[in-house]
Amino acid sequence: MVEWNWEYITKEETQSSDSQTYIKELPKSGVISTLNIKFEATNGSSGNKDSYIQDVVSKIEVIANGTEVLFSATPREIIRLNWLKRGKYPEGKMTEEPDATQYQHFYIDFGRFEGDEGYGLDLSKYNTVDVRITYNLAAVNAVGASGFVSGSAKITIMALRSKPGTGPAVRGLITTKEIKTFTTAASGEEVVELPIGRRYVGLMVYCREDAVADGTDITRVKVDMDKGTRIYCDLDWDHLKAWNTDMFKVDPTVHMVAYKSDTDTIDTEVGEVKGYSIKVLTDVDLTNDTFTVINVDTISGDRLTVNMSTVDVTSGAEDITANTTDDELYVTVHGNGVGNAVYVPFALKEDLSDALDSSRYSEIDVVLTQGGAGGTCGVVLQEILT
Repeated sequence: MVEWNWEYITKEETQSSDSQTYIKELPKSGVISTLNIKFEATNGSSGNKDSYIQDVVSKIEVIANGTEVLFSATPREIIRLNWLKRGKYPEGKMTEEPDATQYQHFYIDFGRFEGDEGYGLDLSKYNTVDVRITYNLAAVNAVGASGFVSGSAKITIMALRSKPGTGPAVRGLITTKEIKTFTTAASGEEVVELPIGRRYVGLMVYCREDAVADGTDITRVKVDMDKGTRIYCDLDWDHLKAWNTDMFKVDPTVHMVAYKSDTDTIDTEVGEVKGYSIKVLTDVDLTNDTFTVINVDTISGDRLTVNMSTVDVTSGAEDITANTTDDELYVTVHGNGVGNAVYVPFALKEDLSDALDSSRYSEIDVVLTQGGAGGTCGVVLQEILT
């Protein structure tokens, strides 16, 4: 009988460096089903505008024997994979408010689900397995009062790992790798050739540009096998996203705390805003008969431009003026499925028996139709490694 244990590999390990590739070696035995990585850092005393954990962490990887890549993706790609698999935006706190601690959880799954006895990372097959996290707290704002506090980064790594000697005898593991990144052009096709040899589980295409709606920079996704011998998928971005939303039962909601004043912008991670709620955390000034009113002036893609006003209701001196003082704004945004990503499943059966055998083909290409310049695009492939 398999005995699964929920355990820390490391807990709230404070990092003295504000910019590095952190490396933590995993245990030598047992099977890991899932890793849960939490990265946290503290905002400065003046806030930390437009800088979140997914901005300062650039890559999370799991590397075996020094060079073999078992997992490699950017934080925003990982968030989208987690969002698809778990049905909601993964646990975290995006906040710009002064002195607050931001954090984000990233789940790395080596099986189909937690406690999968068929697929997982068998640590005994490797001499070493490392988690590597590359980050720079000053990627957006300089460390200090208006950025992250120097020396405030902390890393927690949790694992669902089987007790050594209790199994399971897994058939392999699911690898996740970013195959290519590029910046979209105004038009034309970007062709990404996939590696041949293993069975495919799924393919995610991530594409995001500030203030640009989903489905603009990449408009269509095609998977072409042997130069048109078989077209596995050929769908518009919006149609594939809608199918993903229903197939994976996605909650398109994102919560965050902004720290803004009049005319500031909020980038919300949802790809395209379908609905929103913003509440300002401020007292009504009864002495001066004033209060704050907030509205959204414009919506561009997943970006909200706020209109904040101070309303004075003093009798005979009524007035409305722009609020130029930053306030905490509690923001809830509803998007369209998983923001900035679509997923092409290559295995529809739970046991993965129908996972696409790429060795049957001499070439498999992902053909992405571009409709706008400036989008950051990543292609992530999930395969079965035996």
